[in-house]
Amino acid sequence: LERRRAREKEEREFPDEVDTPLETPARQRFARYRALRSFRTSPWHRHEALPPQYARIHAFQDFRQVQKAVLDEMAEAEKVQNRGILEGARTTKTKKRGRSKSTASSAVDDDAMLEAADDSAAADKAAIELDDGEAFVPVGTYVALEVVDIPEAAIEAAVAAANGLRGTGVPLCISSLLPHENRLSVVHFTVQRTVQDTNRGVVHSSVPIASKDTLRFVCGFRQWTAKPLFSEVASGAGEKQRYERFLPAGFACASTLGPVCYSPCPVLVFRDEKDDDGYVTTQLVGTGQVDAVDPDRLIIKRILLTGYPVKVHKRSATVKYMFFNTPDVRWFKPAELHTKLGMTGHIKESLGEQGLMKCVFNKRIKQHDTVCLPLYKRVYPKFPEGDKVDVL
Repeated sequence: LERRRAREKEEREFPDEVDTPLETPARQRFARYRALRSFRTSPWHRHEALPPQYARIHAFQDFRQVQKAVLDEMAEAEKVQNRGILEGARTTKTKKRGRSKSTASSAVDDDAMLEAADDSAAADKAAIELDDGEAFVPVGTYVALEVVDIPEAAIEAAVAAANGLRGTGVPLCISSLLPHENRLSVVHFTVQRTVQDTNRGVVHSSVPIASKDTLRFVCGFRQWTAKPLFSEVASGAGEKQRYERFLPAGFACASTLGPVCYSPCPVLVFRDEKDDDGYVTTQLVGTGQVDAVDPDRLIIKRILLTGYPVKVHKRSATVKYMFFNTPDVRWFKPAELHTKLGMTGHIKESLGEQGLMKCVFNKRIKQHDTVCLPLYKRVYPKFPEGDKVDVL
């Protein structure tokens, strides 16, 4: 726990900075990284070198358009159902009026009146058939569901898992799914980390939440375990997002492999922790809502290799401690450099065999400045243990 807190503090003070390894050449250790002239405008092909797990997920050509079509279709179906309920209510009301007149004229006994009332209630609760042949059951109707073609062991396992998460004896939640909600894809959530509030009696975990930690997402009536990737909130669909190593205090984007969900469905993020006695406690670590479903969204991880000027002359400087051998200097020579004080430059040549290099910048560089070499690579959400996503 203390090491994790120290890592988070170091990440806040020196974001994205990493040390160049001494044993392994930098050109091998960072072979999957690339240099970009501009993080915002430099091109990056979305389908380049995709991981194997992306062959199992579904990608929409335009998720916003699909979501609008599905929700409009469901809204129209609800209107049709409401019209069916109103028509059924009018028919039942007309029958009641006719029955009351005939009862007054013929003096029906009490048993006949009770039987008529039961028939009317049964008519209200019966399934209403629409013009297109489809039927639905009004709210409040008692129904019996018969589950077929599902092994008994699978049902027992689902009930046991639900009891373990919600408590023994809690009933299962049964719901229909909208179109495409049974598909697996990359779901992006806009989440905000919960904070400690002793005035209101709300106390949450102060443990730093790192990317790829195992968390439980409760989205609507469904929940699943995932290892999310945290990133900055995207300015638009398909834009590059910078990877965050820890969940920040403000808003962030959490990307997971999970079932398709339509926005603005709310989400709760929980973390299971073990105490000293071995008991597992579940704590709320974040809240938010569904942002989008987009496997093509680019989540880019950035690292900074740093060096320090040991000799400065106007716009040129001799930089040390960024690399430790000549081949690494030559390998990264085409990459653009920048300093923490705002200058930009490039590597001119290697000096000696210990990784020293001569760099030229666009302005006069100062002795106390720090030279940085930014490198980028794309990261992807991964499956949790078992190489699958179990949705409850």
